[in-house]
Amino acid sequence: MRNQDSRRDFLKLAGAGAVTASVGPFFLRRAWAAEPIRIGHVNTFSGPLASLGEQGRWGLTVAVNRINKAGGINGRQIEVIERDDAFKPAQAVREAEELILRGKIDALTGTSSSGICVQLAPLVDRYDTLYVLGTGCETTTLTGDTAKSCPKHTFRPYNSTKSQAIAMAPWALANGVKTATSIYMDFAWGQSVANDFRDEFVRLGGKWIDPVPCPLNTADYLPYVNRLTKDADAIVVGMSGGAAIKTMLAVANTGMNKRSKIIGPASVCDVNTLEQQGKSAVGGYYLHRYSPVFDLAGSPFDDADNRSFREEFMALSKNVLPSGFAQAQFTGLNVIKAAMEGVKYQNKKDDTPRMVTWLEGAGGTTPYGPGRLFPRGRDNPQGEFYLRASDHQGFVDFYMTTVDDNLHFKIVGAKAPLKTTLYPSKFKACAA
Repeated sequence: MRNQDSRRDFLKLAGAGAVTASVGPFFLRRAWAAEPIRIGHVNTFSGPLASLGEQGRWGLTVAVNRINKAGGINGRQIEVIERDDAFKPAQAVREAEELILRGKIDALTGTSSSGICVQLAPLVDRYDTLYVLGTGCETTTLTGDTAKSCPKHTFRPYNSTKSQAIAMAPWALANGVKTATSIYMDFAWGQSVANDFRDEFVRLGGKWIDPVPCPLNTADYLPYVNRLTKDADAIVVGMSGGAAIKTMLAVANTGMNKRSKIIGPASVCDVNTLEQQGKSAVGGYYLHRYSPVFDLAGSPFDDADNRSFREEFMALSKNVLPSGFAQAQFTGLNVIKAAMEGVKYQNKKDDTPRMVTWLEGAGGTTPYGPGRLFPRGRDNPQGEFYLRASDHQGFVDFYMTTVDDNLHFKIVGAKAPLKTTLYPSKFKACAA
């Protein structure tokens, strides 16, 4: 029997006592009110993005530990049922459907892959299940111009690749890049990285040269790197996990990183990949939403909330630093918690539509438009983010980083605040 098909029952992420039902404020009204809240977690724990899934698991665990230690949500403890999607969309859909129908989950979170989240969005609509993304999935295929429909029950509390491009393209032009190309993983996310950057870069006056897509699970990236033009001022890399490691090593072996600036989102080079990339990562520029710097002192993340999150995370990860993938999954569960507390959640049937409305801002507005604003704080150490009502898309601050000769990340220049990366919504409304 496949491991992921076994009855893994409830993963007690918070350790002993994590699933002990506590008597909440609704106990006298509802005998079942003290039942645990079940959260389904579908993520990638095997395959090329397994390191992202592991970061997500650790981030989720920190959130579960904190919530349960504080008494749970509305007096009810959290249980997590976890499934491995193995970076396979069909498997992810099967696992998520089983969690909804047999696991009786109250809400769903995860995944690491854009190719998977776009398949799960229509599934949760079919079953009226709240799905708050965590870890990865940044493709604009979910919420942008190419989206077929609004993801009614799906919320992304962090950036899309379009927001990344709006931050990266002006930076590139301001730093001497007049021509650019790309090498990317040929699936939804990698395509979005290249296409969104191209559109913004060309709109601002840059010249785009035909990119090089790479099939998933490519073993040797050198032949693809050798196909890159030598005339580009910059190469936009749309790679993640093991593919990012192999691509950066191949780029360094050809010397292309000496001729062209290497630019990309955080997944190209982060705390998961840097050790194996080594010197090949030095001098590249990587856009992060969460700090990868080793020492927080003097950084924009030098505060008690980030230090406590990092301390708790590293106790679980055995001193691996948290990445933006960990932060996204930590935040994702806290968004579910906020919605459940906001509507005084009791059961999925009655309260899922109310949670959707609450997350959309319940008709209210923010300085950035209709939606809900989540402040920086203990549940969101990354910083303030805006969740837009019309398409359920999140917007965050960005920081451009580089890697020095000591293999340490450094933040370069000023942050790109979320208000500068807003773009029009394709949809007028996205109510469930």
